[in-house]
Amino acid sequence: NGNCVLGREPEGAEAVRRGATPIRLTDRAGGLSRAHAEVVLIEWDVAVVDLGSTNGTHVRLPHQPDWRTLTPRQPFVLVPGAEISIGGRTITFDSPHAHL
Repeated sequence: NGNCVLGREPEGAEAVRRGATPIRLTDRAGGLSRAHAEVVLIEWDVAVVDLGSTNGTHVRLPHQPDWRTLTPRQPFVLVPGAEISIGGRTITFDSPHAHL
């Protein structure tokens, strides 16, 4: 279905049972939940959803100084250059199909 779940043991997540791809991340810092966040397609947009993680999922939009903490289970639509912080690591979203 194009969605994926990020976490230290994402295979047990409900979304994975529905067809999302599990992406296992090593967690040396101890800040990553088993199923931490899900990256989902909503129509033509890509969004990130915090799955109720213990330490939260944080997003910083391009050219913005501050991180925002996502509300659990509420999709946040990403734009190219957005940074996602989960469990002590930062992932940058990019898309060759984005309209800036």
